[in-house]
Amino acid sequence: MPRMSLELVVTAIVILVVALVMLTIFGTGMIGVADLGTARSQCANEGGGSCRATGQLPATWAVKTKSVRATGSNDVQLKSCQELIGGGCGTTCQSCLFAVPAMP
Repeated sequence: MPRMSLELVVTAIVILVVALVMLTIFGTGMIGVADLGTARSQCANEGGGSCRATGQLPATWAVKTKSVRATGSNDVQLKSCQELIGGGCGTTCQSCLFAVPAMP
């Protein structure tokens, strides 16, 4: 009876280790890659929400944190929300045409 329990425990540990190795190897490929339109929409939501709540853009607004795949392409590039929104959008809510809370 104890031998069977030991085999069961060892088998469970081996399965867990293999699963962790597989997740480590293939998990990096599962990082969220968005198409251009989706990434722009996410940035607009993040920027607009942050401007309405705090009067400022998110701290990572100008940092390249979005993995974006251009339409019709397999190339993935890191882009900042500032780049994705474009159109002269700078580092302020006003330059990006986001509403800011009214001052009392």
